[in-house]
Amino acid sequence: MSHEITVHKDGTAEMFAAGSTPVWHRIGQRVERALTSGAALQMAALDWKVDERPIYADIAGEMTAVNTHKSIVRRDTRDVLGVVGRKYRPSRTRRRSSGSTASLARASRSTRPRARSETAPSCGPS
Repeated sequence: MSHEITVHKDGTAEMFAAGSTPVWHRIGQRVERALTSGAALQMAALDWKVDERPIYADIAGEMTAVNTHKSIVRRDTRDVLGVVGRKYRPSRTRRRSSGSTASLARASRSTRPRARSETAPSCGPS
């Protein structure tokens, strides 16, 4: 079974692991300590964006828009990540990660440091 971790042509893998957490198949970046959400996204090369694209069907030789669904396309590679219903809204990874960190920090109601990530992979077409 392949690892399915996204690896760029330059050899950069969209994954990182911290401390003693193993780097899967020796792919990815290793760091000494867990990272904040923003730093984790950057280290794992997960700071990319997506676009919503219409879907078309060939019906009797004519291209017709499929209004009930759309595709989610990765902006940098143009890979189609999936087909979703028209009401689906992609989450914004950067905004969501910083919000999650803040929410976790508030929820803990302690003086402990904010939440940190020990690993972050991106799996996709090999």
